[in-house]
Amino acid sequence: MELLGPVVLGLLLIGIGAVNWTGNISTVKRHNRRNVRDEDIPAYGKAMGGGTMVIGAVVAVSPLLMQVSDLAATVVVVAGIIIGLAIILYGQIKYNGGIF
Repeated sequence: MELLGPVVLGLLLIGIGAVNWTGNISTVKRHNRRNVRDEDIPAYGKAMGGGTMVIGAVVAVSPLLMQVSDLAATVVVVAGIIIGLAIILYGQIKYNGGIF
């Protein structure tokens, strides 16, 4: 039962990422999307959604990885979060002109 929390959180993040992926960027804070041009919204949504889904996926599978090895789970989760944040940061800088 204690492993249910990360799975639910991961699935929630995947769902939010999927919403962004489709071009609906309303879940991104307004000040983080204020400089995104209308024609860049689909690409921005894919970047933000893709990064969020990567993070959600590694969080969701972390309980399974913990059954194999705590070290393996830690490495995969940290690497996945770094990759997801890098994707989000790329989209934020490219399409919004900066991180804020």
